[in-house]
Amino acid sequence: MKTRDIPKAMRRWVLMECGHVCAVCGSEAGVEIHHLEPFAKVNRHDFNNLIALCPNCHHRADRGDIDRLALL
Repeated sequence: MKTRDIPKAMRRWVLMECGHVCAVCGSEAGVEIHHLEPFAKVNRHDFNNLIALCPNCHHRADRGDIDRLALL
């Protein structure tokens, strides 16, 4: 089984790509890394499947309030 922990280098690349702000709302508060396709489904960490989100947008994305196309 693969670990759910995103490798540090991958996290840095995603954060650098988004300028260390939420890709949806632009918030700088506690930016987290979100899997566009759930990790449980793909079981890997691919750069093209990751996005930086603030905790609020991350929760909204997990609930489906922000659709995948909007995240892309």
